[in-house]
Amino acid sequence: MDNIRFNKLQKRALIICGIFIAGMIFGYISGRYRFHEFRILYHFLWMSNYILVLFSFVCGILNAIFVSKENYNWKTKLLWGSISLLPVLSFIIMIAFVILS
Repeated sequence: MDNIRFNKLQKRALIICGIFIAGMIFGYISGRYRFHEFRILYHFLWMSNYILVLFSFVCGILNAIFVSKENYNWKTKLLWGSISLLPVLSFIIMIAFVILS
């Protein structure tokens, strides 16, 4: 199997998706501590959820802009730009489900 080499923007795109997933996991885990004696843990995890998810939105949009300005072919730009925008796209899909239901 060939060694896969990612450049800086491609690594950032994958890290942004990882940050978004970590934020969503923190939000899920925080629900278990809401009415528990470790309520401070609930507040910490919930705030971490907001910070990580909003950070991934902003970084995803910025990274997609940086990818579009690089000298790649259009398929590579489209692929890594859409990977960078996955947190934003998933949020839009969630909002659409809430509005339509």
